[in-house]
Amino acid sequence: MTAEMLIVTIGGLRCAVPMERVLEVRVHQGSTRIPGSPDWVCGVIEREGVATQVVDAARRHGRQLTFDERNCLVFVEGRGAMLVDGVEGIAEVSDDSVVIDLDQMFGGAA
Repeated sequence: MTAEMLIVTIGGLRCAVPMERVLEVRVHQGSTRIPGSPDWVCGVIEREGVATQVVDAARRHGRQLTFDERNCLVFVEGRGAMLVDGVEGIAEVSDDSVVIDLDQMFGGAA
């Protein structure tokens, strides 16, 4: 079965996020660090008047993010935002092995 996915790069790996969960994609322009948070939490950023957690997707998976002008935030419904190396586009994907486990990405918190 295929599904429409947002294709992103995370620490040099191509991964997929289900499009029905993507709220917004925007260029990363920084976030406010939260003291005492895990190293994979970049901090928070405002989205529509609400403080939203930002997760460094590469660090969450033990990889290194490439910091450059292609870095984006992918806002995920009911979760927060993922900082990714870049966004490649939208594609039909049938391989579940490339789909990001959003529960694991955001620490299992709803």
